[in-house]
Amino acid sequence: MVVRDSTHSISSMTLTNYQAGAVFPLLECASGQIWLAYSSQGEREALIRGAQQSEIKIDPLIFNQLQGDDFAAQIRKVGYVVASNNRFTDTPGRTSSIAVPVCKDGKLVAALVLVYFAVAMKAATAIEKFLPTCDKAQMRW
Repeated sequence: MVVRDSTHSISSMTLTNYQAGAVFPLLECASGQIWLAYSSQGEREALIRGAQQSEIKIDPLIFNQLQGDDFAAQIRKVGYVVASNNRFTDTPGRTSSIAVPVCKDGKLVAALVLVYFAVAMKAATAIEKFLPTCDKAQMRW
C-alpha cells in the first residue's frame, strides 16, 4: 500500500514522519487488508498472487487467513481491520493500527488508517476509543 496523505508531520505524538509515497506490504498492513477485503474476488486473488511473488517474506499465518473468502466476509461484517505490532515500519513492533474503508458511490477508493502506540494501549481499548472517530471521518466522503 502507498501512503497518499499523512498527518504524521503535524503531530508531536509520532515515532516516524511518514510522507506521501511511503510503501507498506499489502498483506501485512491494516490498509492493505481492508483493500483486499473490499475488492472483488478476482482482484483479491490477483493481489495475493502478486504479493506472493514479491521479495518480502509473508507471515504464513496471515497468508493462510487471507486466502479464503471468510477473511473478506468477516472484515466487511465488522467494517475495520486492526494490525497489531506493525512489523514493516521504521520502528517495528512499536505501533499498531486500525483501518476502515473509504468508499465513494459504493466503490472502495481508499483506506483511512489510525496508528497508535502498541505499548500504550490494547487493541480492544483502541477500537473502543478511536473507531467511532474513524467511522465519522470515513462518512465525509
